Amino acid sequence: MGRKKKESKKQIKASDARQTVAAGRRPMKTKAPAAGDGRAWFARIGPGIILLTFALVIYLPSFKGAFHLDDMHSIVDNPYVHIRNLKPATLFRAAFQDFHQNRPLSNLSLALNYYFGRLDPFGYHVVNFIFFCLTGLGIWLLLNRLFLQLGFEQARSGLAAWLCALLWSSHPLNTQAVTYIVQRHTSFAGAFSIWSIYFFHLGLEAKKRQPLFYGLCGLCAACALLCKETALTLPAMLLLYKIYFFDELKPGWLRSNGKWIVALAVFYGLGALVALRPEMLANLRRDFAGKHISAWGKFLTAPRALFWYLHLVVLPLPRFLSLFHEFPLSRSFFHPYTTAVSWLGLLLVVYLALARARRSRIFSFAVLWYLGSLAVESMPLPIEIVYDHRLYLALLSLIVPACAWPVLKAKSLKPVLALSVAVALVFGFFSFSRNRVWTSEASLWEDVLQKYPKNASACNQLGLVYAGEGRLDLAIQYYDKAIELNPSGTDAYNNRGNAYRARGQAGLSIKDFSKAVELNPREANAYYNRGLAYADQGRFDLAIQDYSKAIELGDKNGEAYNNRGAAYANIGRQDLAIEDYLKALELNPGNAAAYNNLGAAYVDKGRLDLAIRNCSKAIEIDPGFAAAYYNRGLAYKAKGQPELAQKDFNQAAELDPQFASKAH
Repeated sequence: MGRKKKESKKQIKASDARQTVAAGRRPMKTKAPAAGDGRAWFARIGPGIILLTFALVIYLPSFKGAFHLDDMHSIVDNPYVHIRNLKPATLFRAAFQDFHQNRPLSNLSLALNYYFGRLDPFGYHVVNFIFFCLTGLGIWLLLNRLFLQLGFEQARSGLAAWLCALLWSSHPLNTQAVTYIVQRHTSFAGAFSIWSIYFFHLGLEAKKRQPLFYGLCGLCAACALLCKETALTLPAMLLLYKIYFFDELKPGWLRSNGKWIVALAVFYGLGALVALRPEMLANLRRDFAGKHISAWGKFLTAPRALFWYLHLVVLPLPRFLSLFHEFPLSRSFFHPYTTAVSWLGLLLVVYLALARARRSRIFSFAVLWYLGSLAVESMPLPIEIVYDHRLYLALLSLIVPACAWPVLKAKSLKPVLALSVAVALVFGFFSFSRNRVWTSEASLWEDVLQKYPKNASACNQLGLVYAGEGRLDLAIQYYDKAIELNPSGTDAYNNRGNAYRARGQAGLSIKDFSKAVELNPREANAYYNRGLAYADQGRFDLAIQDYSKAIELGDKNGEAYNNRGAAYANIGRQDLAIEDYLKALELNPGNAAAYNNLGAAYVDKGRLDLAIRNCSKAIEIDPGFAAAYYNRGLAYKAKGQPELAQKDFNQAAELDPQFASKAH
């Protein structure tokens, strides 16, 4: 009986606290501060200014960052995002990319970045940073409402929420999701997810404007799903949020949420039917065939990765952070033995979270949030085991209990506040240092090699960096090392072949491309590059064979068509050349080289108006294209317009001295 009375008293106190907070939200009797009261003004918006300023200082180096890795094929070499108008059809194609991509909203944002700033990385970084700040502000606002809902008084709720947002914003693990441009898929989905939950919370609290808040919640949730597949767990998290913090897991919560649970089951059932359709399963099998991981190995390894991530959250020292990590696959439940331990640990944590859900709602929900945030990428999919950016929202699972609970419960706030700010400053320094690593391709891969000296992929990538800088001898040294570390890898052979070709050593380059083809007969890039090397030697028939094989294996950018057309032109088969140039332009309407080549072919065919039109299009796309001016000059000359011809010849010679002797 005594225990029951004690519990009853606790319930009355919690109820009183909520009523006090509710009264505090509507200060009927308090006098509003004067309009000119600067302190009141700063109290309202000052914390937000501090939060944003702190984030800006931390991420200043990121604005100087270059394009990296997947940025190249997703942005730099991606014709879908290279839009030059804002017509609905253009935007639709940029977003869905002929349905080759599942992230239309973030893809569309990349296209808009290109439209307004072309390939200047600065604009892309600004957009990434804005969404990062929106996520931090959303976390602050959401947690403030949550702590009030839990019955804590307003001042402490606001402070605890702000400190959580500060620690999250300063955490070094976020740098990969923000500074690595293409990872805006992750950061955009994270921002929309947080704001979806925030509007959902407001809708649950509201009486008059529920449809508005629920509509905004649904809109943000849809946007999150259109940015990255990891948001698939968001609908489940929304329902859990209601059950945990509004229904409070009281008896009858299952019955009262029956229709929502059914709707959720239908949503995930339909999603499973789509994901497990025969075409998708065939794609998965094909993707696994080209990876060093298996579905079973990924499944076994997932719990080890979930526990391994925790040390990155707690100790995000620079020496632990990397672009990617060497994380060995589990071969069985007992190889390594930590596989079985991790599986048992995961099951135990989930059991405790569910068994103690009513007594420890924060702990229980934090566990489910952590697992939900990482669930999709922990599934047996053909993707790498671990990446820093995957912890973008999962961080909150540890940050919120560790930071907020002491603030909400401590008798004295000064020690807790001082410790939280000190940790934020340390995290901020680590993030600033990490962002400096991301400023250049060389520093990024040197950082990886410093941590993993025997990583063949890092050697290969650093070789690419030096090749791009024209330091071919140094590039070849790193390719040699990559091949020594991984003799069966095709990338290093392919890249070393390109370096030899750039040095004019076509024989050595063909040998390396042939080795890449031997190791992987479906390596389209190796066939394409060997075709270029054969063309350098004037062996156009062999070049055409390799270009054709590259096309068969998949040429999305049209470069193989363009170069096969050039090979056909060199053996006098202009009609086939024109067909290939037109196909190249169909795949990539912004291909200036294909327009120029098509113009040259039309000159040979005597179709001068078409020649002038296509060369002019090439010049429009690339005003510095000397060959296009020269070929248009030839068309003007053949058409009997010598003044226009000479003007183009002069422009070609000015842009490229090799045309000076031809200017006549």
